[in-house]
Amino acid sequence: MFKIVLLFVFFIVCLPARGENVVLILMDDMGYGYLKANLESQDKKISPDILKRDGDNFPYEKVATQFTKAMPTLNSMVDNGVHFTDAYTTSPLCGPSRLSILTGKNNASFGIYNNIDVNQTGLPKDIIWPVETLSSHYYSVAIGKWHARSNRYDLGDDPITAGFDEFYGFVGHGTPYYESDKIHRYNPSSKVFDKVTQAPGEYLTEVFTDETLAAINKHTFNKPLFVYLSYNAIHGPLGKEAPKKYSSKFKTGNDNVDTILSYLNAVDEGIKNIQAELKAKGELENTVFMFLADNGSPGGKSFAYPSNSPFAGFKGQILHGGLRVPMIAYQKGKTTGTVYQNPVSSMDLMATVMDYAGMPPESNGLHGRSLMNVIKGSTSVVVHKNIFVVGQNAVNFSYIKPDGESDRKLAPGSWLVRNKKWVLLYTADDQYLETGIRSGDNYEHYGLYKASDVHLTTNLYDKKPNLANRMKEDFFE
Repeated sequence: MFKIVLLFVFFIVCLPARGENVVLILMDDMGYGYLKANLESQDKKISPDILKRDGDNFPYEKVATQFTKAMPTLNSMVDNGVHFTDAYTTSPLCGPSRLSILTGKNNASFGIYNNIDVNQTGLPKDIIWPVETLSSHYYSVAIGKWHARSNRYDLGDDPITAGFDEFYGFVGHGTPYYESDKIHRYNPSSKVFDKVTQAPGEYLTEVFTDETLAAINKHTFNKPLFVYLSYNAIHGPLGKEAPKKYSSKFKTGNDNVDTILSYLNAVDEGIKNIQAELKAKGELENTVFMFLADNGSPGGKSFAYPSNSPFAGFKGQILHGGLRVPMIAYQKGKTTGTVYQNPVSSMDLMATVMDYAGMPPESNGLHGRSLMNVIKGSTSVVVHKNIFVVGQNAVNFSYIKPDGESDRKLAPGSWLVRNKKWVLLYTADDQYLETGIRSGDNYEHYGLYKASDVHLTTNLYDKKPNLANRMKEDFFE
């Protein structure tokens, strides 16, 4: 009997660890400044673009109080997790950015630079998606917005082809929050995407949360769960209020601010409920949460103060306002409230998921780098020597010609290199470009700025030619 007990104990001790669950939460068009900790990390500076557009009607302290009220769960994740202050997406537009997040590779390597490219080009047919390689380790569920291809499900770039076991959501760029006609659920029996009718009064943010709760509830956890929860909040259309239980909380005097607050609060409540469900299953402390946005907020007034503050620029532009995003990692009882101030990339998230599964990201040719060691406490490590972004410097995602006609294909090419201390920015010459970095009446092709120069106001390109040339070489290497 003693030998049997010893053998049993030996067997239990030698069992391999099951590994952590991962919940990757992606926001849509959520500007850097909407996360209170981000603005505080930048000395509470407000973007001059936002002040010019909205006026100085909202003192920072008033806004900070409201955003604290709107996002208590996310603020707690910042306080008890890892706050990445210098997170970049690979594109200022949803489609290319999401391709990079899901593939762990820079969208430019696929020849995809804007949403039109996503719809028309797609991906090479021989691509191996990271989630495919993780099928033996995770049970994987994708919920919400996909937008890694067009609005079709028959082109081979859908979530199931990418390796997910389940999908509920929509594949295009956007949909109404109420009575959407774009929602589908993958049916494993028929192997088709069945259309789902959204009931009157259902609010899509809550629907996506409920689907996540159901996926957690039914999972047996005989192997880890990977949930990719991609809310379409706070992407437009924003014309309708969130349900009263959210919207009634916020009365700032500005309807646009109140709408953003209530939409964000609905997401925050959803994350709180997801954590509660994992706790009920005994899995909360064994789950890593990662949170980020796909790009900055657009320039329209609906995306109210403080939007992308403190940075210049908006969605669609190769400027920090289009590229710098909120990013958090959190694991209850494991992360302890640290700040990571070196630059990281949205490509790093799938590399991190792979690392948690025991699969070196480099073996799959991912451009992203794992953040697992940073999340576990090694915050002094430098993950990237450089961050690279390539795309078009677009106004309202398109080039505005003098006669007012819009043509996205003509937006001038632009690229950016960021290392720990410096930013090198290039935008192709165009005499009609309406926004960007200017010096007097001459449009600057190149700009070299200190990383701490959040408004990109002091161009040191001519004063530091050797540094600029080294960063150029890094980009073209």
